[in-house]
Amino acid sequence: MRVKLTPILFVDDTSVLISHSNPISRKIQSIFTNLNEWFKNNLLSLNFSKTQFVHFTTRNTNQMEIIIDHDNKSIPTCSSTKFLGITVDCTLSWRHHIDFVTKKTEHYILFD
Repeated sequence: MRVKLTPILFVDDTSVLISHSNPISRKIQSIFTNLNEWFKNNLLSLNFSKTQFVHFTTRNTNQMEIIIDHDNKSIPTCSSTKFLGITVDCTLSWRHHIDFVTKKTEHYILFD
């Protein structure tokens, strides 16, 4: 199966979805290196403090360790991240987002 790359651009945020039946860290590292080259060639830079990697899997699949780095900076692997205001977790469940919204709304009291 070929690697499918889907960039998602929104204002000053860039997300990249990489689809492959067998994620190999070398391949992901290569894609990340190419993205950094593209940023550099277009006078853009990657903010490493805001960069995260989420490996989406099913609940029954074991997470594999994938290490991504560039210029001696490592990209942390996270189990969830915020994407356009929605908290997305690695199994694509709504649990993290519901927890976030619930905590936010606990401060409000509804009156009839």
